[in-house]
Amino acid sequence: GWALNCLGRHQEAKECLEKSIELGANYAYTWINLASSHTGLKEYDLAQIAIQRAIDIEPKAHESYSILSFVLYQQNLFEEAKNQVYYAISINNKSLAAFRVLSLIESKLKNFEAAKQALQKSLEITKDDTTKGLILYDFSMNSVDLKKYSESEEYLDRAYSLSPNRTTYDLSKAQIFHRSERNEEAYELLMKVVSDNPENKVAWNNLGCVLNDLQQYDKGIEAANKAIELDSTFENPWNVKAKLEYSKKNYDVALTCINLALELNP
Repeated sequence: GWALNCLGRHQEAKECLEKSIELGANYAYTWINLASSHTGLKEYDLAQIAIQRAIDIEPKAHESYSILSFVLYQQNLFEEAKNQVYYAISINNKSLAAFRVLSLIESKLKNFEAAKQALQKSLEITKDDTTKGLILYDFSMNSVDLKKYSESEEYLDRAYSLSPNRTTYDLSKAQIFHRSERNEEAYELLMKVVSDNPENKVAWNNLGCVLNDLQQYDKGIEAANKAIELDSTFENPWNVKAKLEYSKKNYDVALTCINLALELNP
């Protein structure tokens, strides 16, 4: 179950872990892994039930509170999420998962310097180069939030040297271009990504954002629709499509898109 979760195969992991529990593996970490499966499937109520079972068995397992904080973060309950993540850190002040979740929460709250501190702590904790690379990708996006675009590109290059994922690199680079108003460069890079990876919903979503800024509204709507076609439960392209339709003065359609986005993520 744990290995399947790491591979992103959450449904298979869930079935495996439920079978383990049925056969008597009623351990805290079985429930923690099951909570991770539910979280990956966006089954947040079930995730919280599994977390509570883990806590009942082992109240001091810091992983339970890290996962709980992420579940609350995903539900936009940021202050409650912070309470849980700080409790996880009080149990284990070298909890990599806790500091990474803390960086996400602080970023969402626009506390970008605090997010950077949490990322720095994550970087100090991990010894694995691949994980360091992933954290450096987060550093890069944090620098974008701080409008430090040259610094962001430096972090991105360091990240790629440790964790060479070309798609992640190109999506991140396009984000830097877009946020620094280099929209033509962002457009060219995103077109390359969707050409190489036509099933990448994030790339299509981001392409819609860039096309909106380039005032190419019809092409932007096509890109947003492609992201929705790939995953209708992904709320971001509904928001992008709303902006594009609003730009075209299709206000009723824009409102419908906003409402659909809110249904997916209140």
